[in-house]
Amino acid sequence: MTTESEPRYGPQTEAAIINFPISGQTMPVGLLKAMLDIKAAAALANAEFGLPTGIDAAIASAIVAVVDDIVDAPSAEDFPVDVFQTGSGTSTNMNVNEV
Repeated sequence: MTTESEPRYGPQTEAAIINFPISGQTMPVGLLKAMLDIKAAAALANAEFGLPTGIDAAIASAIVAVVDDIVDAPSAEDFPVDVFQTGSGTSTNMNVNEV
């Protein structure tokens, strides 16, 4: 468990910080908010379909709770990946997943 002063990301984000120290600019807040909303909606839809390879309602609820907690003001400490990275945005996607 992290404290308020510790970032909530994990090893994929750490790798992105090391591999892409390009501009010092992070992702725009609007993009992060949109990605968080998509993650919450995807979790709910995934749980609703109830597929064997999907996630259960408890996990979906946990994802939605985290999104609800941070979507209004995503912390720069939690989302430090440089805006200029590889073209696919994998590092940003993993950063959002880890948080």
